[in-house]
Amino acid sequence: MPEPISDTDRADMLENHGQQDAAEQTVTKITVRPLSKEVKNQIIADNLRTSDVAWKSWLTLGSKEDISAQMSNIHIPIAILAGTADKALSPDVQPVMTLPYLKTATLETLDNAGHLLPWEAPDDVVAFIQRHVAI
Repeated sequence: MPEPISDTDRADMLENHGQQDAAEQTVTKITVRPLSKEVKNQIIADNLRTSDVAWKSWLTLGSKEDISAQMSNIHIPIAILAGTADKALSPDVQPVMTLPYLKTATLETLDNAGHLLPWEAPDDVVAFIQRHVAI
């Protein structure tokens, strides 16, 4: 199974966690669409308040965990939305790491969007949810 996070990126993320400059670089790297200053500051604040234990556990354990065997037990409709310009988790990863294991899953992409879809394209996310959920 391909690794969504390179070893170099993982090492940088571990070394620089909790640093203002690193948080600012992260938001710039993983978003594509323009963000207001208020939204950008909120994303940076969220990044900085992540505990070291949670951050390190995700990068060294959680992001590497292979749950593919358990995924076949999921039998509900699943709709995945990915940004076409997501540099944190490329939409190309989904057909390899997700769709083969979730037989009911569908994948849609959002053009010119990065990793933080609720912040970058909230109206598109709402429309996506409305298309897939009976209200």
